[in-house]
Amino acid sequence: ADSIHPPLFYFLLKIWIAIGNDSLFWARLLPTLFSTLAIIPVVLLGREFHLRPVEINLTVGLAALHPFLLYYSQHVRMYTLLMLCALTSLWAFHSAIRGGGRRFTAKYAALTLVNIVSVYSHYYGWLIIGLECWYLIFWKRDQLKRFLLSSAMVFAAFTPWVYWAGRYVYAKGGLGSNLEWIQKPDAGALAWFFVDLAGFGD
Repeated sequence: ADSIHPPLFYFLLKIWIAIGNDSLFWARLLPTLFSTLAIIPVVLLGREFHLRPVEINLTVGLAALHPFLLYYSQHVRMYTLLMLCALTSLWAFHSAIRGGGRRFTAKYAALTLVNIVSVYSHYYGWLIIGLECWYLIFWKRDQLKRFLLSSAMVFAAFTPWVYWAGRYVYAKGGLGSNLEWIQKPDAGALAWFFVDLAGFGD
């Protein structure tokens, strides 16, 4: 019934509770696990960009101390799962567009799979796919056809959720009840958003 979010996190949370229990500590451990696993694609992405070990370690260290990331790593929502998927997608994307040889198709298959998981984690997964497409349009058009085919497969895999969520949204008369709390941001709200991102909001 929560058509405002895709269902993957809820399925994983249900399995997680079945493995352990429904205590607050155990429930919060799941997003913390996703947040910790996100270190892996950060390191892999750093290596893709040929960063020095000290630069990769500094990135991981800053993330480990960042108040914004610390807060959401304990928040029983899908945001750390989205972060994990987004970082993995960026790593797989960079690896695929500069790859070649026999593993070229396998890299695009991996990117497709990661992006399917990403869009089932949060609708913002589509934003990551859109930004990757935008990059190819401007800087690497020779890869655009393959990427569009990959994105079409992601959309096809996402279609069942679009159908079921669409039925529910139609039945209840739209998403107004879910979105009415969102106010139009002013300049102050936008400025405070960047203060939060920098980790000084608390």
